[in-house]
Formats: sequence, C-alpha cells, structure tokens
Amino acid sequence: MFTNKYLKIFFIFMILVFFLRFATSHENEEQETNYTKYYQTMDKDGIKIVLNTIEILYQDGNLTSDECHFLLHGLGEYASIKIGIREAMQDATNSMELCRSGFIHGLFLSASLEKINNTNICTEASFKNSALRLNCLHGLGHGLSVFFDYNLSRAIEICTSAKTKEYQSACASGVFM
Repeated sequence: MFTNKYLKIFFIFMILVFFLRFATSHENEEQETNYTKYYQTMDKDGIKIVLNTIEILYQDGNLTSDECHFLLHGLGEYASIKIGIREAMQDATNSMELCRSGFIHGLFLSASLEKINNTNICTEASFKNSALRLNCLHGLGHGLSVFFDYNLSRAIEICTSAKTKEYQSACASGVFM
C-alpha cells in the first residue's frame, strides 16, 4: 500500500513538524523570560523608566516594530492591573505613541467594564493631542472586544457613545483588529 518513498516523506515531514514545534516553544519561553525583566523594571523603577528603556532599544534596532508593539501591549495590560488605567496613562504621557501606541492598547485589554463602560476615559481633558485621543479610543476598542468575549455588537454599542463620528470610528477600528 505505502511505498518506501511515501514513508520517507512522511518521516521527514514528522521530523520537520517536531523541530518547528520545539523551536517555537523554546523561543516563546525565552521571550517570556525577556518580558519578565520589563515587568520587574516597571515594578522597581516605574513606567517612565521601562518605556524609556524600550524606546532606546527600538530606536537602536534591537526590537522590531511588532516586537515593540506587542511587548508594550503586555506592559500596558500589566500596568492596568497594577496601578489602574488613568494612573498608567498619566505616567506614560510622553510615550503614548511609542511603537504604534502599543502601551495604550494594552491598558484596555485587561480592564473591567466599570473602567471602560463608556468612551469618556479618552476625553479632550485627558488627551490634548487629538492623535493620542484617537489611539486611546482605538485601544478602548481592543479592550471592549476582549471584555465582551468578541461579541462585536456589544463592543460597537459602547463605541457609538463617543462624541463624534471620528471618535466612534477610532474605537470601532480597535474592536475589529
């Protein structure tokens, strides 16, 4: 039924799958270990220091745009739990746009509904810069998606409470990403 040729192909395929699986899991463990040092730095030295460190690494080419963005997602989630969204936003004011605003996106990923039940958290008073305000709303959209277990209708319902069409659109873009 099976020839030696097919058995060889099958075994080569299985070895390749095993190798890729092992290499990927080892890479993820290494990445988690590297990320741990950033959480520890945040605990010890604060948000500003860790964000400045990451900015230097990014500018020096030691982190890709995606690596930086998703590292900041994780740190934003961590900061949201540790000190709260508003406090973390205040501490990170100068780094909000770093790596495609990954930190602010992450802030909302672990937030509870009481903290994000409306779009008022991204007001003009909080963000004088309109680009940051739009990034805040985009991050809020991410958080709403997660909070509502990817029930897009419920998340969009909150987004439509935003003051302008532009703000609603920014929030909705976060829901759909």
